[in-house]
Amino acid sequence: MRRFAGFLLVALSAFCFGIMPILARVAFASGAGTSTLLFLRFLLGGLAMLGLMKLKGLKFPGKRTMLLYAAMGALGYAGQSFSYFTALNYASASLVALILYVYPALVTMISVLFLRDRLYPKKIFALVLALGGCALIIGFDGSGDLRGMVLALLA
Repeated sequence: MRRFAGFLLVALSAFCFGIMPILARVAFASGAGTSTLLFLRFLLGGLAMLGLMKLKGLKFPGKRTMLLYAAMGALGYAGQSFSYFTALNYASASLVALILYVYPALVTMISVLFLRDRLYPKKIFALVLALGGCALIIGFDGSGDLRGMVLALLA
């Protein structure tokens, strides 16, 4: 039963992440700004986490750990989210999502360059397929807003 619940939670998470850019575009069209949208997102997420902690009887971590978590969230996840939602103002939701999720290929290339990770034929083939597919979808004609693409890469 726990395994099935885990699968359901993964499916729910995937659904929510998939619909997020569409809902963001609707919110933007209604006049909401990126900062407002992110404030509401993090407020609701924080309240949900507090509710789960209360339900499970969990206590807050120590002050030092909380400061570390807050810094990681503010610099890392909030920065990523801001770049992602701002990119949606300049490029289509599908293009922004595609660029965002090319990160495994980017991490692989960075690890080869800086960590001296080895490239094997299977990795090279996967990189060529991933990046080639992205290039085909993005296009070579120069259409699309460069600001949106750069912000999506930063996300």
